[in-house]
Amino acid sequence: MGDHKVFFALIPDNKIKQQVMSVSRMFFTENAKWIPQDNLHLTVLYIGFVSPKQLSQIKVNAKSIRIPPLDVQLNLVSMFKRASILWLGSDNPNEALVELNSTVKKFCDPIVELKKEKFIPHVTLARKFSSKKSQCQIDPILWSVNRVYLMESVPTSVGVNYKVLQDYTLS
Repeated sequence: MGDHKVFFALIPDNKIKQQVMSVSRMFFTENAKWIPQDNLHLTVLYIGFVSPKQLSQIKVNAKSIRIPPLDVQLNLVSMFKRASILWLGSDNPNEALVELNSTVKKFCDPIVELKKEKFIPHVTLARKFSSKKSQCQIDPILWSVNRVYLMESVPTSVGVNYKVLQDYTLS
C-alpha cells in the first residue's frame, strides 16, 4: 500500500457546520471553489505524506494526547491572500488549541519531518477566492470540542474527500 496524506483536525458537529455554512453564504461568489459542508474541519496539524509504517507510529503516539476538552470561538473571516483562501477563525485563538497543536507536533516530529509553519487555527471556507476586503468580524460561533481526529485526504475525480482514520478523546 502507498503513502497516505494525513493531518490532525477538529470536525464540527452538524449544528456548527450549518452555522459555518451560513457564514460562507454571506461571502458567496461564483468564481470561488467552496468547501462542501461534509469537508469542513479545523486543521490542528498538517503532516503530509507518510508511509504505512509512519502512519502506524503516529496512531500509537496519538493515544498519549492528554489535553482537556476545549472551546473554540470562530469570530473572524479572513484571507490568506497569496493562496486565495477565505477562512473562518478567531481574532484571539484559544491557548488550549495552541497547546493541542504543540502536543501533536511533539509526537509527530520524531516520525516525520514537519514543515515549520505558524499555526493559524481556521476553517477553510473557499479556495480561489478574491476580495479587496481582507477581514471582518462576525457574531461568534462557539464550538465545544472533545475529540481530535487523524484524517486522510483522499483525491477523487470531483475533488477531495476526508476520511477519519482514528479519533481521540480529549481528556
